[in-house]
Amino acid sequence: MNLLYHLKAVCNSESIKLRGKAGEPPRVCVFCRNNGEVEAVYAAHVLKAPDGRVLCPRLRAYTCPLCGVSGDRAHTIKYCPLSREPPPRKPRPSAGPAPPAARRRIM
Repeated sequence: MNLLYHLKAVCNSESIKLRGKAGEPPRVCVFCRNNGEVEAVYAAHVLKAPDGRVLCPRLRAYTCPLCGVSGDRAHTIKYCPLSREPPPRKPRPSAGPAPPAARRRIM
C-alpha cells in the first residue's frame, strides 16, 4: 500500500484530532504545517517530544547554518542560540480583542 495513501486514510478518520484542548501541545507538526506540507504529512508526527527532542524528520534533517546543529536539537536560524534576533514570544490569551493602537503624530 502506498504510504501517502495510507497516511491520508488515517488522517481523514474521525478518530484523529489535530488540535488538543487549550494548554495541550498540538497533535500535529506545526513546523510542517507552517511550511505548507499537506495534512497527511503534518498530521503524521509532532514537532518535538515532551523532553524537547526534535521528532520532525524534515527539521531533524536540517542543519543550522549558524551553529551546525541538526538531529535531536535541530532548529532554524530564527531559533538558533547564536542568532541576534530573539524568537517570537507566544501571545498570551486575552479576554477579548486587542484595543486599537494609539496613533502617533508625525511631524
